[in-house]
Order: sequence, then C-alpha cells, then structure tokens
Amino acid sequence: MRAGRPHAPHRPSFWLGNGMRRTGRILIALLAVVLVLTIAALIVAPFAIERMVKAELGKRGIEAVEMEVGAPGLGGTTLRGVRLGADGAFTADELAVEYSLPELAQRRIERIRLVRPRLRMSVDDAGDVSFGSLDPLLRGSDQPSEGQAPQLGLPAPLEIVDGAVTASTPTGEVTARLEGAVTIEPGAGPLKLAIQAPWLSAALELRLKQDGSALSISGRVSEGRITHPLLSASFAGPFTAAFGGDTPAATAELNWTDLRSPLFQIGTAAASGNLSAWYERGRVAGDLRLTAPGGRFELSLLGETPQRLQIALEGDGLAVPELMTEAQLQASVELDPAARAATLAEAANVEGRLAPELVGALPAAMQPALAEGPLFLTADPGSQITQGSSGLSASGRLTLARPELFELVLEGSLSPQAGATSASARLRLNAPNLTLAGYSLKKLSLTAPVSATFNGERTEIRLTGPAPLSIGALESGATRLTALSIPLQPQEQPLFASAPDGSAFALGAGAAKAEGRFGQDREPFTLAWKEAAVAGRPGALLTA
Repeated sequence: MRAGRPHAPHRPSFWLGNGMRRTGRILIALLAVVLVLTIAALIVAPFAIERMVKAELGKRGIEAVEMEVGAPGLGGTTLRGVRLGADGAFTADELAVEYSLPELAQRRIERIRLVRPRLRMSVDDAGDVSFGSLDPLLRGSDQPSEGQAPQLGLPAPLEIVDGAVTASTPTGEVTARLEGAVTIEPGAGPLKLAIQAPWLSAALELRLKQDGSALSISGRVSEGRITHPLLSASFAGPFTAAFGGDTPAATAELNWTDLRSPLFQIGTAAASGNLSAWYERGRVAGDLRLTAPGGRFELSLLGETPQRLQIALEGDGLAVPELMTEAQLQASVELDPAARAATLAEAANVEGRLAPELVGALPAAMQPALAEGPLFLTADPGSQITQGSSGLSASGRLTLARPELFELVLEGSLSPQAGATSASARLRLNAPNLTLAGYSLKKLSLTAPVSATFNGERTEIRLTGPAPLSIGALESGATRLTALSIPLQPQEQPLFASAPDGSAFALGAGAAKAEGRFGQDREPFTLAWKEAAVAGRPGALLTA
C-alpha cells in the first residue's frame, strides 16, 4: 500500500479537509471589515457604528447586515445579534471591543471578544468551497494593491468563545465546534493562540502569508493535551496549510506521548509515537506509528477524497481491557465516504488470548477450550459495515478457531430494526478434538441456521431451521458412544434468551440413535429416541 503512495513533500502531511480551504481568508476579511470599522467609528462618531459597518460591507457585496449596537461606554462597546448575508452565513451572539480612553485616543484598543460565532459553508464534489452570500468578500476589494504588503495583523488580542463552523458536503453536514475559548495575540512575530476546551488544550504559533488570492499558514503546536474520557495524550509538532490557490495543501508532523485509553492498550505502558500526514486537493496520505514496551500499532492511510480511502492496520502486543490480551492485528480496509461504507480489501486477522475477566464470565464447560491457548479470528475479504439512516449494518463471514481443537464459522448479516438490532447467520462448527464439562468429543460437526434479536437489555437467539449435529465419538470415564447423530429442531421458545431477570434455554431434537460401550467390561448398548426436548435456567432443574 505504501508503494503506491504519491510523492509527498519532505515534511509529511496533515489533511485539514476541503472544508478548510479558504476559511482563514474569509475570517480575516470579516475581522478586517467589521472590527477595524468598529474601532474607526468609536473614534469618529460612536453612534454611527451600525451605519458605517453596513455601508462598508455593502461596498463589498454584503447587503443583508443585522446587528444591535449598544451604547459606547468608557471601557468598551458591544454589538449583539450580528448576522451577515441573506442566508446568515456568519452570525455571532456578541462582538465586544474593550478599550480605555487614553489608548483609544491613540487608535489602540485592549481586547476584542467574539462570542459564539457561527460560519456556514458548502463543499461540492470537486472540493470547491462556497461561503454563500459571503463569497463577494473573497473577490472584493480587500486585496492589497501592487507593491503593498498584505495587512493580516490584528489590532488587539482577539478572544473567540464557543465557535462553530458548519460545512455541507456531498456526504452530509459536518460541524466543527470550539467549546471553550481561543485567544489570538497580535504582534510582529507569529500569532500566538491558546486553546482551552473541556477535553483539549494547546498552545500554537502561527505565521500567515498572503500572495494575491493565496493564503498560507505555517506554525507549530506546543503543549497540546487531550484529556477525553476515552483518550488522553500529549502532542506537539509543526504544520503547514495553503488556501485559495490552485492546489490547496496541508502537512503536519505531530509527536505523541503518554497516550492512554480505556478502550485499548499497546504493550504494558503508555504509548508514544508520530503522526505524519499530507494532503493536497483530492489526495491524502498519512502514517500513524505508536509504540510502547511490549507492543506497537501502525496505521497507514492513502486515497482520493471524497471518493475512496485505503487504510492498513497492523500491530502486536495489543489488548482490549477485560476482553483480549496479547493480540496481534492485520487488516486492510477500503472506505467509501459517499456510501458511508467500510469494506475489507483483504482478510483481516486477529490473534490473541481471552482476558481472564472474560474467561471467568463464561460457562465452566467452555473455559478450557477458550482459555488455554491463543484464538484466531479471521474476517473474509468483502465483509462490510455500512452506516445508514437507521444505524449500522454489517455482512460477511467470520471464523474463530483454535488449531486442532475447533473452528467456528459464522456467515450472515446484521441490520437495525425499529428499536432493536437483528441478525441472521449460518453457523458451522467443526471440532476434531474438544473437551466440554468432562466429556471428550471427537469429530464433532454442527451446521445451524440461526437468528438473533438484540433489544435493549434483552437478547434472543433462535434456530430457524434443522441443525444436524454429529459426533464421531463421545467419551466420559469408561463410557463411550460412537456415531452419534442428532437432528436438532427449532422450538417455540428461543434457543437462548438473556434478560435482566436471568437467562433461559430450550433445545429440541428429532429421532436419533447411537451405539456405545460402558464399564470395565466394555458392555455394548444402544441408545435411541423418537424425539427429545430439554429446557431450563442455569441453576434450576431441567425439564426434559
């Protein structure tokens, strides 16, 4: 997969996405027009703010402007209910300018505060971005004249609180939110940003450069930290991005340390590693490599957006707490964002041991077969997961095996239903040598069509047709049965049912016959029945 990767710059890349293509420029234009004019109005005629802002935006093609201007005070003034464009492409609950009179007399202000700004845009199949009624700002008179340096500086520190950018894309609507505050400091050097959110904090340095209609950004993340309940980590590293030109592109190289998650574990301690990624219009590639004592995990991504992406996963020394330990993983997945589907391009293989917590929760008769050695799980090529309007659907074939003991093959599909999830499958079990509850089974074979329903806290599994079970030999102590064949049959009650009040099972069979020998003298006997049924609950008497 890496052999087909397109040539990338020396610094690997980070895909910021088509939706970010000209966001920097539109925000700069809005700030330059709204904020700078607000400052000028404060100096010249405080009560003319609204008229001046509307007039200047009208010159740039933005006719629909709404705002409520508060009375200027000695320490600042506030615009509320800001709405730009007939379609409300940009709105903000509040735009506050803080100043002192001595500083204001010298055309300087102390701080600008933007509360809950919201920007809407759209991205088409070709990756082109539109800001709707704000598009005239991108081709208006805000370009610097020939020989004039672009003015990208801020007149004062800018604080943005709880912002959001919403993009309509061919695959649906995507919203990126800022929950917290970002502070941007002005100055001759790089812009300094401080991000604080419920589970994310970071310090950034940005350098902006404009060349005609193109805007480029370079910078570095320092002291980045994720503290989400499902993932914690520290990260830092450089990044670049270019917007507005013929070929938008972005790169990043982030170093990760102290990575931990309750969902998975790499090795025996916190993981560290590197994320390298590269993007230019229509193409994306990246590599994530994480290591820890006794384990590693690698992810490679390559593809064309928004059509198809290929993801390769590989790792060893992995664990899923309370489910699996000492696991190895290898998989290759094709993602189709438009169809919201993930398909295995090659067989996916997982090898590992069941965690002691899971083994202890299994029936005692099953524990030796599943706990004494590694298990191998294989998903066949073409197995697929699809995200639809009503939930996740899946189809394919899975094989769970312990060599020389058993092989369980499950082939079927899973689909969402009203308030539940249903599955139908064909199960095949082959066990050349298996021991359950003290019984030694030789050449066990079972084929069973089954269906399952998962509804909240209740699970039901049913046989949907005849399920022939055959055993070459069954031994327990001095007793031996041979050539046992049992035609299991569907019953009115579920084969297995589980609910908060307990679990139950029911099993029925048609006519069967077996021969055997028992005792030290190996006395022969014949066992036969016309029909049989057994039902009950764990810990209770069986009815048979």
